[in-house]
Amino acid sequence: MYDVENQDKIPIYTINTLSDTEKKERELLINIFGENYEEVHTNLEDDDSEVASIVHRCLFEEGEPYINVNGDNEIYSGEKYYNSWSEYEGFYLHTYKGIYDEKEYYVVISKHTDPDYIILRMTPKKMSDFMDDDRITSNYSFPGENSYNLENVCKDSKDDCYQVAMDFLVTKLDKNRMLYDTDEELYYYSDIDKTVSDIVAIDGYGFEIGENIIENEIICDGSVIDELIDHEPQCINVSSKGINYICIRVLYDSLDISTDNASMLDAESLLEIFKKQIIDNLDLTDTTIKRVSFDGLFFRYYPIPNPENKDEVTLIPVWCLNSNTLSLRIIVNAIDGSLVFINN
Repeated sequence: MYDVENQDKIPIYTINTLSDTEKKERELLINIFGENYEEVHTNLEDDDSEVASIVHRCLFEEGEPYINVNGDNEIYSGEKYYNSWSEYEGFYLHTYKGIYDEKEYYVVISKHTDPDYIILRMTPKKMSDFMDDDRITSNYSFPGENSYNLENVCKDSKDDCYQVAMDFLVTKLDKNRMLYDTDEELYYYSDIDKTVSDIVAIDGYGFEIGENIIENEIICDGSVIDELIDHEPQCINVSSKGINYICIRVLYDSLDISTDNASMLDAESLLEIFKKQIIDNLDLTDTTIKRVSFDGLFFRYYPIPNPENKDEVTLIPVWCLNSNTLSLRIIVNAIDGSLVFINN
């Protein structure tokens, strides 16, 4: 049995890849702060601020050699573990501060590779000062579902907070992205253990940032990009004091719709194409295979490089058929049914 809704037309996108991460970095900073922002070059080892926590986490995620100063397999090294400005081959971490919405914020930007992308994190320096509550430590929790029947003291409604987050997203960061309301509320703790007894307040809401490409992930060499990039969730958190945390991954410089009316194959034709690919590519003489089962059929977008412009990629709609038991993934073009990828 299957249930696939037929859809006659679908967009095809063109993206310009992120070939100059520092140029994109400057563009984002100007969008947020205008021209009045400062670089922050300091060691934050003895700092209990949100900024120190973010810098520590960024370098920890990258692992060695970024925190291995002396080459002697140290797991911890304070001098570079908390350096707010670090540059390495294939990776850098830059920290800035500036004024947004009449409040001082810090922006930490890390650059990564395979594929090239940057992660922007924005926060006030210290959450207790920002929220005007000395009980709050620097150990600020990410959003979590309120299962303790505690009152959310945010003076603004969730809808109003969502609009604040959405306005910032499309005007300052990326007009092509979207926000999901995941019914999450913001917890503030007085201790790093973050137990129920440590909760000092619930104030505000967290919203997840998604890709606005028909709500689907982009596939790269047969793997979904979100599977390749293992970092914290992308989000915008809004409290009664305003925006108090942002994490967003920037994968491309620009995105445009090259056509919005490409014709898609109907479901029956698609299934026949997959049947042929399975017969052609699966060794059915293997007597150990008693039953072939598939785990899901997914709609995605797949990047096709422009041979005449190395920085331009066309995102074509594709269907992916997966079988975890056979470690098999078949990807076909959703428009003409041609084989795009198979890992047989």
